Amino acid sequence: MAHLVESFTLTVQPARIVFGVGTLARLPEELSRMGARRVLVLSSPFQTEQAGAVAAMLGPQ
Repeated sequence: MAHLVESFTLTVQPARIVFGVGTLARLPEELSRMGARRVLVLSSPFQTEQAGAVAAMLGPQ
């Protein structure tokens, strides 16, 4: 018998999703637009190399 969740609350903020070739290069611009001062880069073990490249692109901590 499957366990059913009795109650559930999900609150999400409006999102901005940017698709397309070359959009990763626009990440610093997008973060600036948001006013972000710090970013947490998460990845699966399979994506470690790509996450490292993103972190390097964003600069030192």
